[in-house]
Amino acid sequence: MNKPNALFWVIAVIALLWNIMGLSAFTVDTFFSEMLQSSYTAAQITAVENAPIWSKIAYGTATITGFLAAVFLLMKKKLAVNLFLISLLASVVHGIYISIVMGAPELFGTFQGIIFPVIIIVLDLFFYLYSKKCAAKGWIK
Repeated sequence: MNKPNALFWVIAVIALLWNIMGLSAFTVDTFFSEMLQSSYTAAQITAVENAPIWSKIAYGTATITGFLAAVFLLMKKKLAVNLFLISLLASVVHGIYISIVMGAPELFGTFQGIIFPVIIIVLDLFFYLYSKKCAAKGWIK
C-alpha cells in the first residue's frame, strides 16, 4: 500500500482550513447577512440582495463540496477528486458572476472583485489537481 508523504498531510490540512473559511463565509453571507450590511454601501447591499439564485447555489455548492472534498482527502478517499472538481466548477461560475456580471470590482474594489475570486479559483484548481495526483499515486482510494 502506498503511504502518503508528510506534504500530503500538510496540503490536506491546509485544504480543510481554507474550505472551513469558505464555508464560514457562505454561512455568514447566507444566514447573517444583516450583520454585514452595516459595513456595506446602499449600492453594495442592493447588488448582494439582487444576486440571482443560481449564483447563490454556485456559492453554496463551491463551499460545501470544497469542505467535504477536504474531509475526504484527509480520510484518503478518492471521492475527494470529484468533490474538488465540483467545487472548482462552482467557484468558476460564482467568480464569473461576482467579477463580471455583478460588477464587484466597481462595488467592492479590485481585491474583493477580481483578485480574491481568482485566488479562490486558483486554489480550487490546485486542490483538484493535487487530489488527482494523490489518486494516481494510490494515496487515496
